[in-house]
Amino acid sequence: MANSEFIEWLKVFCRGRPEIKRAILFGSFARNDNGPASDIDLAFELSDDSAWGAIALEIRSNAKTLRGLDLINLGGASGELKQRIQEEGVTLFERKKNKTKR
Repeated sequence: MANSEFIEWLKVFCRGRPEIKRAILFGSFARNDNGPASDIDLAFELSDDSAWGAIALEIRSNAKTLRGLDLINLGGASGELKQRIQEEGVTLFERKKNKTKR
């Protein structure tokens, strides 16, 4: 799997961005067949797709990893890519739904 320090950083980052509903690792790191030249493939489910540009820029600017990052907004992904992510993806972060008190 991707570097644990990077994963922890990503979880903290996601908690601080309310637009991020879910972050999913997919590709070679999720399948455990990554090599020295493998990048880290991450997909994000957002509550507001208009925030994607700023989120992707912030991740690329601040992530401490020597690996390349392939960042995907699920809202703009093709059906084929969404299917692949669903089949092999590993959820790294999922925002808990707020329960309303009655």
